[in-house]
Amino acid sequence: MNESIRGLNSVKEEVKIVSPNNKKEMNKIIDQLIETIKKQQQIETKIDSTDLLENLSKIHYNINENIQKEDLRDLLSLDYSQKIVIQIEEIYKNHSFLVEEVNKLKNDFGELSLRVDSLSSGNNNNN
Repeated sequence: MNESIRGLNSVKEEVKIVSPNNKKEMNKIIDQLIETIKKQQQIETKIDSTDLLENLSKIHYNINENIQKEDLRDLLSLDYSQKIVIQIEEIYKNHSFLVEEVNKLKNDFGELSLRVDSLSSGNNNNN
């Protein structure tokens, strides 16, 4: 990620043939890309992959346990505790922001890439 940021910063320095207006716009887009990368880094530092895998493992275990208890309840007409369901819902609720943040970053990056492409193609047409 740091290499990406350094690369984007060097692009800003190396672009000499771009008109001043396009250069200003391109620098703005590059700065937005850098901010997007930094946000992604912040998200990644918040979540240790082992924690995520551990939580996914717990979810998988709880779902299997839940299914088994549900089957038992149906077979034996036993009372069924909602504790497991609540735990699963809590895990999903606590980690749903990750999916939302990653999807938002993907969308932001896609939009910025399209803007860079349009500036690049516009610049090539001027030459």
